Amino acid sequence: MAEIVSKAESAESNPWLTDSHIQLGSLQRILSIVEKHEHGSLLHKENEESSVSQQFQTDNWISSKLLKTLSKIDTLTEALDSVDCEMCYIEKDKMTRDITRIDHLVSKVELLEDLTAHLTSVIEKQERILSVLQESVIGDYLEVNAKYHGDVVHFFPAIAKGIASLSENLNNIGWFSEFFASAREATLENRLAKIENKAAYLQSKFVLLKRMRDAFSELHEEQLQKYP
Repeated sequence: MAEIVSKAESAESNPWLTDSHIQLGSLQRILSIVEKHEHGSLLHKENEESSVSQQFQTDNWISSKLLKTLSKIDTLTEALDSVDCEMCYIEKDKMTRDITRIDHLVSKVELLEDLTAHLTSVIEKQERILSVLQESVIGDYLEVNAKYHGDVVHFFPAIAKGIASLSENLNNIGWFSEFFASAREATLENRLAKIENKAAYLQSKFVLLKRMRDAFSELHEEQLQKYP
């Protein structure tokens, strides 16, 4: 029994059995002061590290925001350039669509073909047209409703001059038709050959003129040397 009590007392007086009850006297105070000092230093260090970390994150956030803004500016600039190019293309297309777009060229060709066919028909029937128009002006009877008599009276004097020159105009149209028909028969090779011959002729004349100018310059220098 005495041994059990002595063991219990020794266990209660052992300072290393528990962390909450340390009986070391002055050493306990030193340990408490050191622990508080270290704890305060750790807190101060943690506060400094957190402050530096926050500042670093803030700087990174500003830089990333600036980069994002620059990226948006680049994107908007590219979009603006694309819009400018599209506007220039549309403007040039409006100016040149008559000679660059196939559908417009096809429509123009069809219109010219219709006009050519019509003029050909007019040329072939010009005698009939002239006879009919001149007969009406000469004085053949025309059945016209009474309410249109005033219009007819003003109409025929107005076209009389045109009818008088119609024969000449039709002859001119026939001449143009024959001219363009003969031009279509000429091949591109013949045209290029003629252009080449003309260019060679001009080149020879240019060389001859240059030689003449050089000769006159030499003669003038000789005259200056003889008679300064």
